[in-house]
Amino acid sequence: MVLDQLFLWHLGAILVIFASACWVKHKVCRPLEDGQQSILGIATRFVATLFAFILGFTVAILWKDYREADKRVVNEATELRIICSLSRAVEQSQTLRDRVLAYTQAVIEEEWPAMTKGQTSPKADQARNRLWVESLALAKKYPQQKSFTEAILKALVQFDHDRRERMALLEKSVHPLIYYTLILSGISTIICFTFLSVRRTQLQYLLDAIIVSAVVFNIYLVSAIDLPFSGTGITVSPKPFLNLQQQLATEIPEADPAPADRK
Repeated sequence: MVLDQLFLWHLGAILVIFASACWVKHKVCRPLEDGQQSILGIATRFVATLFAFILGFTVAILWKDYREADKRVVNEATELRIICSLSRAVEQSQTLRDRVLAYTQAVIEEEWPAMTKGQTSPKADQARNRLWVESLALAKKYPQQKSFTEAILKALVQFDHDRRERMALLEKSVHPLIYYTLILSGISTIICFTFLSVRRTQLQYLLDAIIVSAVVFNIYLVSAIDLPFSGTGITVSPKPFLNLQQQLATEIPEADPAPADRK
């Protein structure tokens, strides 16, 4: 696991919160009586259950979005590969394959770094437009090959759809109100456990460390999945585009097939 900046921030939060909890427990809190401990235990179970419910709900939504983002990247690269394969069915199609390679390189070199900042790449947009123009021109050139025209247009439409969906996932999926509620319920859980105490000091330190670590790491989990293209936390890899680029760059241009029979 790479210790990115997001992870280090949450690791520092664990140390600060744990130290604060220990200081409060020994300098401010007084030992509670058995009856008070029982009442506080009920409140602690309530806030801990609320935190767990909000956490599970949020992670389930975010994980679905993450899987969707990964799927869109794979599908987009797959459709580009299909376009290249279809282009080999007609003559003078090397230009289209060059357009696909140019778009792939623009996504890898410029758009992927830009997506970590929630932005797109004008160069990738231009390469996408050129790809459309070249594909439509090639399809228009062979109107008699209806199956080829329909297949390449279908691949283009699906490619464009996957790209738009990928761009839509650059924004945060978690509403700020849900995120703040999650943090508030997590802090409340830590506070409630801070006032609870056991007779053995070493065991108390261990329990406090476990609770603080569990709460903060779960909040980190939400932050790590929320932006699948942020480059930090749990992030989507550009590997499908890298594989496509490698395949296209290493392919030896083959001779164009014989012209199709014309009426």
